[in-house]
Amino acid sequence: MSGFGQTGPDRRRAGVNLIIEAFFRRAVGDGRAGRDADAAGVQTADVFGALFATYATLASLVGAARNGEGRIADISLVEASIAAAAWEAAEYLETGKVPQPMGTGTA
Repeated sequence: MSGFGQTGPDRRRAGVNLIIEAFFRRAVGDGRAGRDADAAGVQTADVFGALFATYATLASLVGAARNGEGRIADISLVEASIAAAAWEAAEYLETGKVPQPMGTGTA
């Protein structure tokens, strides 16, 4: 598990939640138009990274039980954050429109 993956130019960068959020410029839908994104109330990159690492570990254990061999998992916090933004990513890939902040519902 790493912040930016095992390959690529950022592979040696520290990758804790706040760095990933700043890099990714995403605060799970929080923020208002014309302003920087508000900080998320939850450590989203860490939570999603741990979730994907758990999935990978469980899948590897099932594979080991069935086939007698495990697997190596490569989880990056950035990639987990991108995967968690499935709706926003799908809209961007389909329309080319960059998702805009939706606000928090508070004034």
